[in-house]
Amino acid sequence: MFINIFPKILLGMIKRTFPRHRVQPVMLTIISPQKYLHQAGLTPIERQVLNDKEIATAESFSLEKRQNEWLTTRVCAKMAALQYHATITGSPISLSPREIYISNNQTGRPELDGTLTQELQSTDLSISHGAGFGLALIADSRCGIDIQEPRDSIIRVRDKFCTPEEEELLHHTLGELPERHYLTLLWTAKEAGKKALSHMRMPGFGELILTDLEPHTGGWAIHFLVSTRQFQGYPATLTVAAELYDGYSISICLSGELINA
Repeated sequence: MFINIFPKILLGMIKRTFPRHRVQPVMLTIISPQKYLHQAGLTPIERQVLNDKEIATAESFSLEKRQNEWLTTRVCAKMAALQYHATITGSPISLSPREIYISNNQTGRPELDGTLTQELQSTDLSISHGAGFGLALIADSRCGIDIQEPRDSIIRVRDKFCTPEEEELLHHTLGELPERHYLTLLWTAKEAGKKALSHMRMPGFGELILTDLEPHTGGWAIHFLVSTRQFQGYPATLTVAAELYDGYSISICLSGELINA
């Protein structure tokens, strides 16, 4: 029904950064309920993504922005699930996407639910929205995805997520970028990392310590040391793949912890 516009350069970098893992990201421009229903009317019911209950839920939100973001991330998540299954098995999924649900577990993380194939039962899901886009990531590892539009306001709040040492490293490595851009890269990278670890305990920004930014074609591999002072279960390090797509910062993190059905 909709076309995945996730940046190919970033997808290639994700595969190079996390070569042992299987991933499927999806990115769409924001979809309103009205736009979805129009497109659904042109699509056979077995290929329609959302069921009636999900459409009603989207329309129940009082704010139009919330309606659009909720609906778009659900479409992204289901598209990612279908494409992940097809890539792993080499054949299209036999069940209707209307039979797949997006629920929230006890920690608030989104997860696939409903009628799932064996391949999809062994996956993690992360979603994000912003800058007029919705995104979802399906992976065989605990994962996180985030998107943000660089704004001048991030400079005023940098002390909340960026230490002086981290800012010095950012300026030294990415000094050719405007300050709001490299600060937004760090923000999204830490958000993606936090999401990838949130199944254990949501870490604070200060628990992810920037150690290196490795440039790649079109993006960066951003490396963090993870503090275990507050929680001993974290991995020692995390790596995030990040890109500035049309000026917007997109970051993806895999913790490396495989999902078992």
